[in-house]
Amino acid sequence: MKTFFKKHFWVFAVVIAGLFLTFCLVLSGRQQLWFDESYSIMVAENDIPTIIDLASADIHPPLFYLLLHFWGSFFGFSEWALRFFIILISSITVAIAIIFTQKLFGKKTALLVAPFLLVMPFFMRYSFEIRMYAPAILVSVAATFAMWTAWRNKLKRWWIIYALLVAVGMYLTYMMVLVFVAHAIWLIFVTARSEPSEPFLKHFIKQKWLLAYLGATVLYAAWIPTALKHFSGGALSGIGTMFGWEQLLGFFSFSLLYTPTWQLKLWQIALIAIVVITTTIFLIHNFKKYFSQRENWVLLIFLTIIPIILLFIISNPSFGKPSYIERYLIVFILFFYLLVATTLSNSVANGQKTAIIAYFSTLAILTFGTVNLINVGNFNFQRMERSESKIASTVLVDYCQDQIIVDDFYLYIELFPYMPKDCNYTYYSENPVDFAGGWAPLSILPNRRIGDPTSVTTGKIAFVTVRDKDLSFTKPNYYIETEAISIGSRKILLNRTVKLCDFEREPCYD
Repeated sequence: MKTFFKKHFWVFAVVIAGLFLTFCLVLSGRQQLWFDESYSIMVAENDIPTIIDLASADIHPPLFYLLLHFWGSFFGFSEWALRFFIILISSITVAIAIIFTQKLFGKKTALLVAPFLLVMPFFMRYSFEIRMYAPAILVSVAATFAMWTAWRNKLKRWWIIYALLVAVGMYLTYMMVLVFVAHAIWLIFVTARSEPSEPFLKHFIKQKWLLAYLGATVLYAAWIPTALKHFSGGALSGIGTMFGWEQLLGFFSFSLLYTPTWQLKLWQIALIAIVVITTTIFLIHNFKKYFSQRENWVLLIFLTIIPIILLFIISNPSFGKPSYIERYLIVFILFFYLLVATTLSNSVANGQKTAIIAYFSTLAILTFGTVNLINVGNFNFQRMERSESKIASTVLVDYCQDQIIVDDFYLYIELFPYMPKDCNYTYYSENPVDFAGGWAPLSILPNRRIGDPTSVTTGKIAFVTVRDKDLSFTKPNYYIETEAISIGSRKILLNRTVKLCDFEREPCYD
């Protein structure tokens, strides 16, 4: 079997990707949609011009929503169909990562790296999330592969592929700039090391990768005005923070243990230190001993360290609203996993006995982190809550033929995909919603807005609001509350009407 996989390495990559896909499908089946995912579905269900307009009004480029739109048009917009789409993309990423590792460090190292790719808790967390993160990391790995191949083989077509992937990545999420800046710095590094026979500046301006970046910029030019508007801060939600030393610790705690910093115990911090220190020691050894692979090591180092440095810089309040959220790490987190895995695997493959202990110890730590992920699921660490939207929808669906009024925009969007299309599912807003930011999809649903709850006279009605919060409007006095249900952060108030006298909206009194 081992010999077969060495001769047909792509089959091995597909098998590992299949195992990854299976695990993520099982894991995703235990999750419920949360706001960002519901927002994605809500946007993607519109026509193409509306999708682009909604993306312009928010903070992310439109490509992911368009991809989701086309997939949903063929396979439906059910939670399962869309999660499968995301997990399939993530599994393809795993397959490409294994093949790329084989190109960088050989088959033996790649075979040893494979188990690590099945226990990457932070990567797995966003491998089933119906957001742009899975397509973004696929483009990150594919673009890195294309760039490395183009540089090594000096083939024009690979630079064209790379230019296309850079443009695609930027149309997915602005955070891809973290990866592409790291690419550019690596290209400058290897260009400087190439020892040209002509003056360096003359040699530098002849590099085909400069044309690749120029081509990518031309392809992206149509969106640049909108991107500049987004960067001005008008659409930012303000939930981001500055990337500091605590967030750096969080980078390691989430990627290795899938544990936030405020939950870390001393022994967990020790485990993180062990992984970082042992990886650094073996990386230095590999870097010194295997000279022919030095540029490859530098590539993985740059793709791990440079994005972190950039996060320190761009999340600083001096550049506007702090914009760091831990999920933005996903665009480069796989390179950190590859750096750790290839460092230890390469050392084991080359006969360093002490590396075997570090190899299995790190695998065990990552497995522990994966178990934590299984237990935590898609818990929202910004709002400190777990989504219970599917459970809440099962209560509300009985009121679809009458009336449901949600007194919170966030909750309305989060529940939206679970509610039947013919349901009288509405939101309360005294005034029309502006076409801006995260609430923009509501503005194109004017028939779903209830501005005056007293205009509703159905036999029964359900009011939905945030737990521990009163309704922001006065409930009509011809409704009496029959039950109050709390599900997660939601409070559902079930009501029925009392008999009306002479068709006036005042209750009868015997």
